[in-house]
Amino acid sequence: MLSVALGTMTVGCDRSASSAGTLAENSAADSAHSSAADSTGSAASTSTPVIDSTHLLAPGRAGGVRVGMTVGAVRAMFGPALREVTLQRGGEDFPAYAVGKVQGTTLPALMLEPLCEEGEDTPKGEPTDHCRIWRITVRDPGFRTTGGLGVGSPYGAIRTGAPLSFVGPNPMGIAATVEAWQMNFLLDGEAIAARHLPARRETIHDTVRVVGIQLYR
Repeated sequence: MLSVALGTMTVGCDRSASSAGTLAENSAADSAHSSAADSTGSAASTSTPVIDSTHLLAPGRAGGVRVGMTVGAVRAMFGPALREVTLQRGGEDFPAYAVGKVQGTTLPALMLEPLCEEGEDTPKGEPTDHCRIWRITVRDPGFRTTGGLGVGSPYGAIRTGAPLSFVGPNPMGIAATVEAWQMNFLLDGEAIAARHLPARRETIHDTVRVVGIQLYR
């Protein structure tokens, strides 16, 4: 049984016996879409870091994985490294897919959440290959925007290097939302609470770290 707290979510019931593998590459698709990330965080640093395509964060993508991919395409990409898990949210169970693990933790490197249109899931509510990924949660600090923003970045870098739309409560905790990039930068809730200040854009200290990133559509 895998049980990992993810903000208000809990990952449980690992339904696959296969172990986590390394993230699969999809370099051909990456090169065709690399221009989509040219503006994601480039203002965060005077020298833009070089991010390899397999770990590039951009609107709707984390490396070769993209929001909108079919479950069938994800299964083909990762093979036995893809683990079926159950997200427990608000007393309900939701199917999801975990890939890899963050070094030194039990957190999945990527969490992929499928969405099925009417008739695309099985009678038991399980996703089929026709369902599509609607949200990706990144916990691996190796994934970065072209400007170097990612898990572990301080809030100050997000505040100055991204066009923030909203900072406040999120179902996963406290998030800095960048709607233009379709990203939620999940912030360290314990560090925020320790200062006993409301979680607002102007009160969160610049040293608070990003602990996860949600890509959505």
